[in-house]
Amino acid sequence: MSATFLLDGQRLTLDRFVELVDAAPSIALGEAQHRAVERARAVVQEHEDRGAAVYGLTTRLGSGRDHRIDQEEMRTFQEEMVLYHAGDVGEVLSEREVRAIMLARLRGFAEGCSGISPSVVSDYLAFWNHGITPVVRRDGSVGASDLALLAAIARTLLGFGEVVHQGERLPADLALSRIGATPSRLGGKDGLALISANSYSIGAGILALREYLDVFELMLGSFSLQLEAVDANLSWLDTACDAARPFTGQHRVAEDLRRRLADSRLADPETAGSLQDPLSARSFSHLCGAALETAAGAGRALERELNGSGDNPLVDIASGRMISSANFSAFEIAFAFEGLRVAAAQLGNSIERRLQNLARFRYQRAEEGVGLPVTGTFTFAFAAISARLRALANPVTLSIPPLALGQEDSASGAPLAIDATAQSVRLLRELVLAELLLSTDLLRARELEPAPGLRHLPQQVEQILGASPISLGEALERLSGLRAPSRSMAELLDLDS
Repeated sequence: MSATFLLDGQRLTLDRFVELVDAAPSIALGEAQHRAVERARAVVQEHEDRGAAVYGLTTRLGSGRDHRIDQEEMRTFQEEMVLYHAGDVGEVLSEREVRAIMLARLRGFAEGCSGISPSVVSDYLAFWNHGITPVVRRDGSVGASDLALLAAIARTLLGFGEVVHQGERLPADLALSRIGATPSRLGGKDGLALISANSYSIGAGILALREYLDVFELMLGSFSLQLEAVDANLSWLDTACDAARPFTGQHRVAEDLRRRLADSRLADPETAGSLQDPLSARSFSHLCGAALETAAGAGRALERELNGSGDNPLVDIASGRMISSANFSAFEIAFAFEGLRVAAAQLGNSIERRLQNLARFRYQRAEEGVGLPVTGTFTFAFAAISARLRALANPVTLSIPPLALGQEDSASGAPLAIDATAQSVRLLRELVLAELLLSTDLLRARELEPAPGLRHLPQQVEQILGASPISLGEALERLSGLRAPSRSMAELLDLDS
């Protein structure tokens, strides 16, 4: 990646977005995007000059939409708007998450639909380019623009709130002085342009989807390893089964498993412990294929949202209009993440059933030897995690009450769906690591070698755990940093090729 990344109007992919968030290179707008910002700003100025009734420019917000603002109030109103909406509460977001929000909003500015002042865009870029990360708390958005969280970022441009700079948490005004900058001066619509977008839903959603896919990749390995550990019957992986059921996700997962299990001793039907294994194993490619297709839907929604505009009012440069819009209604993202969370709960249920089977198999075959030095009762913990996953699968997008005296009476709930899904993914990872752990334990107790493509997994587990006895909790904690080599999001989610 070059020293400076240009937001030049090219479509941002999910993979490039994550790269930019992690690498945090210097960012600048391309020449055409500079012009688009300037032209959109001219549209705003023209409406302001002639005193047209425009929401958030010459009128107040929400239930005050029909209350006009005079010229003298206009600048102070924009600043008051930012400070009023900065109602974020709860857990402080990681710097990575805040960078994701900021990058998503910068991409939105580059569209030229916000009408924001070029000077305010420059101030926003200065924060990014100097590594200044606003302190933002997770809760406050209901998915009708991520107002509270974006306002928490915007207030730091005004010199209020706190930021992190060079590893130090400090007042925003001090950080501004460090870089030789002064607080932003907001003109008409600038406050609304800063806060009226789905940038948290986009940024946090992309990061959550990346983590979901990382866990998915690790699960393909842990599942394959447990097949080896319990002498599974692989008849359901026959290509004829895939040919009879035309679902691309199922085909992709089954092909991946066949690759991992190449040259396995399980290829010989005589090794199978049963004519037909439980459905938690036998339907794996069907369940995971469906989960993968659900993830592909989430990826499409996020990428479209990233490369579009959720601004209200929308500035249409071509016609010179400012149009009241509900483009901040991110229902596609919300519904996709509701589905992802149900899929995570189903995957967790399936793993929990297999873990019970692994524990039972290990108990029945205890005479074969000693596996890993992990102590403790396993099955209760797995049942508890699975129960939590099922609770998190309940819909959250239907829970938003009417707000702003009934004017804002519908909201997507996208941030709530994303946050709940991120929690589900963390729990799912614990179950995947447990499957990896118990499968390694059983293979070692039985002195069995898995297929060549899987042998690195038990080796990694043993290397991380060492030889001293430890509890299950300690073992999972040590394994928490284990990651499977991740394919790009584009490769994993492209189910049409």
